[in-house]
Order: sequence, then C-alpha cells, then structure tokens
Amino acid sequence: HIWTMIRLFSAAYTLLLLVDRSATFEQLRAPLAGRGYNLVSTTCAEEVLSAIRETAPDLILLAADRPSIDASGICKRLKGDEATRDIPVIFLGPQDRAQVFATGGADYVMSPILESEVLARVEARAGRLALRVELSEKEAQLQHAVAGRLQAEAERDRLQGALRQAEEEGQDLIENLSEVIYVFDQDGILTYVSPAVEAILGYRPADLVGRHLSEFVHPDDLPRLGENVQRVLAGDSMAQEYRALTESGEVRWMRTSSQPVVDGGQVTGVQGVLVDVTESKEVEVALEQLSHDLGERVKELNCLYSISGLAARLDLSLDEVLQGTVELIPPGFQHPEVTGAEIEWKGRHFRTPNYAETAWNLEAELTVHGGQAGHLKVCYLGAQSEQDGGPFLSEERDLVQAIAGRLVGTIEWMEVEERLRQQNEFLMHVLESLTPVSYTH
Repeated sequence: HIWTMIRLFSAAYTLLLLVDRSATFEQLRAPLAGRGYNLVSTTCAEEVLSAIRETAPDLILLAADRPSIDASGICKRLKGDEATRDIPVIFLGPQDRAQVFATGGADYVMSPILESEVLARVEARAGRLALRVELSEKEAQLQHAVAGRLQAEAERDRLQGALRQAEEEGQDLIENLSEVIYVFDQDGILTYVSPAVEAILGYRPADLVGRHLSEFVHPDDLPRLGENVQRVLAGDSMAQEYRALTESGEVRWMRTSSQPVVDGGQVTGVQGVLVDVTESKEVEVALEQLSHDLGERVKELNCLYSISGLAARLDLSLDEVLQGTVELIPPGFQHPEVTGAEIEWKGRHFRTPNYAETAWNLEAELTVHGGQAGHLKVCYLGAQSEQDGGPFLSEERDLVQAIAGRLVGTIEWMEVEERLRQQNEFLMHVLESLTPVSYTH
C-alpha cells in the first residue's frame, strides 16, 4: 500500500536539486525524473530562494560535497525564512553529519552518493506526504458516510496519533544514528569493525575480526548477501538491507552502504557503513497495517451506507430490499471474493449466487415486534487465517449485527406502511359501496 501511494503521488511531488555542474548533478537527474518526480534544479546558491518561491518544492536536495556551495549557510537561510522553514532538506555528501542537524537538515546521504540510497530517502519523504494526503481523503470519506459516529471519530483519532508517533520515532531514529564502519577481504573475512558495533549487535570488535561475515547474517538473507558482495568486488557500490543476528540471538534490520577497497589498481576487499534500521522497519510495517485497517473500515462503512440508501428507496418492495442487501454485504468484508450472504425471512430465502452452508459463518437473528421471524448469515466459502478469535474481524462481527438492526427497522417500517395501505384501500372500498340516502319532506 505504501509503495502504491508513493508511485501515485510522485507525479505531484516536486524536488529542488541544488548542485553544481558535476557528476552528482547528472547522476541524480535521470533516476529522479524516471521515478515520476517533478524535478527543478539550480546551480546557483544565490538563486535558491527565488527558485523555491517560484516552484514551491516539497523537498530540497542540497549538495554538501562541493566548495562552490555553502550547504550549511543555505540551510540556515531556509530555516530562518517562515515561507521555507518547513520544507525538508536532504544533504548530499556532508563532511560533518552533526552539522546537518545543527543547521536544520532533515536527513543526509554520505559519500559515495548512491542513487539507490538517494531514491530511498526521497521516497520515504514522499511516502509520508502521500500518507498524510491519503489519511485526509479517508477522513473526508468517513465523515461523509457516517457523520457523527463515535466509532469513526475514534478510528480517525487513533490513525492521526499513530502517524504522529511514527514521524516522531522516525525523526528520533535519524537524530540518533549509530554507524558501524566495517572492512572485509575478498573471502568475506572481517578485518576491521568499529567500536560502535557493540551497542548494535552486542559484540566487541575483537569478537568479530577474523570471522566470516555470514556468521552474523540471517540465513534467509545469505543468498542475496553473496550476490551483492560479488557485485561490490566487481567494482560496484551499493546500499542494501539485511537482517543481522546479535550476540543474544535477536534479529535486527541493518542498512549497509558498501564500496570496493582498491589497492594498487586491484580490488582487495569491501568497506562500508552499517546502520540499525529496525525501528524504521517496524514503523513501515505498522503504517502499512494502519492503511490496510483504514481501508477495511471504509469498506464496512460504505456497506452500511449503501444498505441504508437501499432501504430508503420508496419504489422497492421488501423482497427487492432484502435481495439487494445480501448483494451489498460481501464487498464490506476483507475477503469479498469468498464471502456469501443469506437473509431468511418468514420462510423466504434471499442469497448471493455463491452462498453455501460452511463451518465459517456469522449469524444474527431478525426479531420484529418481539418475535424472531428470520436471520442474517454471512459465510466464508473456505478457511481463512484466524484473527480476533476466528476468521472474521471483530469489526465484521459488529457489522453483521448493525446490518441486522437496520433490516429489522426497515422491515417494521415497511410492514406498517403495508398495513396502512391496506386499511386505506378497505376504507375507500367501504365508502364507495355505501348507498346514498335521500330524505323526503
């Protein structure tokens, strides 16, 4: 879901790229434009503020590895201007990482500048903006469908709080990065590991040097690790993510940026930087789950909204309302393609074409005027993953009860309408059959 949102949103996401006419400029222009981003570039630091006012970019990429550009000074000017202070700035190739955050930078990419890492940082920022837009749209839909419902309000507040928490945790992660420098030879034997490794993996550097790096990587990631090591030994630089095994056996997600070690014109090994990104991975998974859960709630609310609209139509008979209701139920469930529904009312059955009696079903009684006269059943046609105590979500169980309540109200109202119509017809018939009485004086 997150990737889809980024791709759909990228056409409306504008980047301002401030670099000089260097290899960095040419290296980044094509891949960023190829991802669908609106790219605006300038090579003149003095023109950056006017370029921002003209283009209103969503993100600024600021070259920090060229003496011709005072990256820290430019960033301070941006953060001191009310019109530009909220635009995120990513430094490219800063010499001093602490200076990035001291001047108001949001993120950085260390040299060597890898286009894959730049794209990942840009798409992370685009994803957050896309998620906020998606959240705003979903909130509008919820308010339109069930204005004033407390459950929708609580769901909206929960999602907004989760988004704020995710952004705070992501910012804390960026501001407290603990990086590990590593070097290993052509055989994969570690020859150097910086002291920061102990805080991340629990090993002292002396415990790692002389051992093969595969001993500390999750078995499922070893084939990909082997392929990528060979690519770096062949001369490529790359950024990748792997699961690492700590001294205590815990699994942690690591991002690595690796490049070949060249000695006398020959590649003798690999050197790179390792960063713990476990928390950001967990946030990413949580955001994907939040987006999925929000979609399910919207489906359920749309189902109730459509059934209410169907019941309000005066041109439909009760049979037509009941048949239309069973056809509206499956789209409101998380697995509509294997969902069937049935309404039994006073011996008459209204079903979806695929309905069948299975072991996986929900049922609600239809009690009208104090007596049960039917039921509503929703079934899955096959086994599904168990959650919330069964294959159905707790919200789906609530949905079935809510639909049953709507049906009972609709049936009672339509029956009253029918009795009134019959009484009116009877009275009209009586009045028409009366013989006029004449009086003689």
